[in-house]
Amino acid sequence: MKTFSLSIVIPTYDRYSSLMNLIHQIQELNNGVVAEIIVVDSTDKDFKKISLPNVKQIVSPYKNALFQRYLGWKAAQSPWLLCLDDDMEIVNKECFLILEKLIVDKPDVFGFGLAFTNKHNNSVISNLPKSITAQVSTKSFFRKTLRAITGYPELKDGSYFYCGLRGPQPANGGRTEWFSGGAFLARKESLFKNFNLQMCDLFEAGLGLGEDVLLAYTLSKQGEVEYVSEVLFLHNDQGNSRFTVSLTGYARRVFYSRLYLSLEYARLNGTKLYRAYLFYNWYFIFRMIGMIFNFLLRPSRSRSQLLAGGLMGWVKSFSLEYDDTLACNYSWSQKADRIVDGYSE
Repeated sequence: MKTFSLSIVIPTYDRYSSLMNLIHQIQELNNGVVAEIIVVDSTDKDFKKISLPNVKQIVSPYKNALFQRYLGWKAAQSPWLLCLDDDMEIVNKECFLILEKLIVDKPDVFGFGLAFTNKHNNSVISNLPKSITAQVSTKSFFRKTLRAITGYPELKDGSYFYCGLRGPQPANGGRTEWFSGGAFLARKESLFKNFNLQMCDLFEAGLGLGEDVLLAYTLSKQGEVEYVSEVLFLHNDQGNSRFTVSLTGYARRVFYSRLYLSLEYARLNGTKLYRAYLFYNWYFIFRMIGMIFNFLLRPSRSRSQLLAGGLMGWVKSFSLEYDDTLACNYSWSQKADRIVDGYSE
């Protein structure tokens, strides 16, 4: 097997049509680099078996975005993994030639964030909590100072911070500490190294979010991660994500998960955990001030749902029993092994 062969991992849930469109695109454009396509399927209704060459369909009983990726990682045979959402479409016919060149020409890079354009049909996205400095349009010293005071600092391109905050990706590509889960490329041997699978518990409880950026940041602590600005994919958002079916539930998930992301940021940087707790609560207070202010100015049902969900997520965060010993990794690894071994049999 070539040292740059790819296993493509596609987690899916109730999106058979877009999934099959993506698989057919991959098979049509494959230039010999793609060794296998691994579909991790947690569909529980209208399930359809896929019988195509070099396609492995692993059925997971867990509707857990992180665990789906982990299962695909466990099952993969190639030294490199291309992870794609099931609603991605390939828009550059040279896609796999470009990926091959990245792997061959940059042997010291551990992962690549891949650019894609978005087609959002879900109004939830436009109602996400906004920073109270969002109305300040200038890049002045005043804006930077105000953002720093309110726990939403201006970050350098490609950088990652407490609460899952991150700077914009470098416009022309380059070093980064995060990537989007919609499309990324990573060394298999490094992807889950030193990653805390307690986050799977959060997803099982309906409270996990940001596993993609955390995977990238963990990877960046081992070696270089780069962002590739050339657009290869289209994210054809169909507005049926399980994460955004409820605005209240989504806000609850966002605010709860930001504490976990802060704690993991502290663990990976070897800093005291109390700093993560302090920053999280500082961040939360100013986000809520902004949301309350927006609601008072323009009351609406969606703004009240955001407020309610945010408060619920914050209150729930007090019950988070964070474990920085990676104790959860053994149990989740065992679950993955049983599923993958069952498929092999």
